[in-house]
Amino acid sequence: KNKNTIFCLGPRYVLLNEQINKYHNLNKIKRDKITNVLITMGGSDKENLTPKVLDALKYFKEIEFNIVIGPAIKNKQKIKEILNNNNPNYKIIEDSNSLSESMYNADLAISTGGLTSFELSAIGTPFIGISAAIWEEKRLKKMEEYGICKYLGNFDEFKHENLYNIFKDLINNKKVRELMSNNGKKLLDGDGTNRIIKIIREKIKDGNKTN
Repeated sequence: KNKNTIFCLGPRYVLLNEQINKYHNLNKIKRDKITNVLITMGGSDKENLTPKVLDALKYFKEIEFNIVIGPAIKNKQKIKEILNNNNPNYKIIEDSNSLSESMYNADLAISTGGLTSFELSAIGTPFIGISAAIWEEKRLKKMEEYGICKYLGNFDEFKHENLYNIFKDLINNKKVRELMSNNGKKLLDGDGTNRIIKIIREKIKDGNKTN
């Protein structure tokens, strides 16, 4: 290893949308009663998780569900069919360049373990995590250890009753949700990009002594 090599590792250097830091610095409201839930299963939802999540939560009709439909999603019709049949209070989010505001406004989220899990943590939105890939499992388990999320399990272990029970417990426990929110903001602040930019500029100014 070159002694001049700089290693930007860990939560402080996670590269996130610049809007995330903006919402991280706001005082997120923790409501006594959950009214807004965000559901986001990635850009393609290749494991067809969104319909399963909606079906598991169909009895919570007093809650507004904001469902993200990514650009590569192929089960859009199935999702709309379930929504029409169950008639919950919902809003579909499509063609969105940034979900930062939706994440901030949500009292709770249900998400896979990709980059969105970091964004939710930095903003302070507690979430239920489902791993849709091998590498997401380890990440979400660690986040659960840190008290940031509740880990439902891998996509192929999905059980409606498990999600229903975890969701029901969380919506009735403000203290747990507050703790999850605070723990997420302690781990991530969304300013990793600026830190790396600063390091690069300093090295350029210093003559790029990394070779």
